[in-house]
Amino acid sequence: MFQWLRVEVSRHPRYVRTPLQTGAAELKIDSTPHEAEVVPGLHPKRSESDGEEAYTTNTSELIDELWRFLLDEHNVLVMPARLFQVEKPGVDQTDRLNYFRATFAGDRDEIESALEALGKGVKEWFERG
Repeated sequence: MFQWLRVEVSRHPRYVRTPLQTGAAELKIDSTPHEAEVVPGLHPKRSESDGEEAYTTNTSELIDELWRFLLDEHNVLVMPARLFQVEKPGVDQTDRLNYFRATFAGDRDEIESALEALGKGVKEWFERG
């Protein structure tokens, strides 16, 4: 049995939503020195409707950090959504990566213990900032 768990990383103190410059079609590797249009490690969010500002977020990086924290500090293993994501070239999906997939196996006490560790770990990670 699987359960998708949403994490509101947009409430994390280090969450960043970065507007892209108008007309920025794609991020490309460029070795020429110039001022970066987007924070390194972020990917562009493509607007599907006219008039919506194009932006990107660091959701993927924060979820990866939380995943590692849960595993290392709380002995909890959940799978980040990006492992199940189908890539769409030219479409940023960072705002859809704030999920974990949990597998529930074991008896009730084991499941309750794991959920308690997960909740404690997420809370601690948010509080640490």
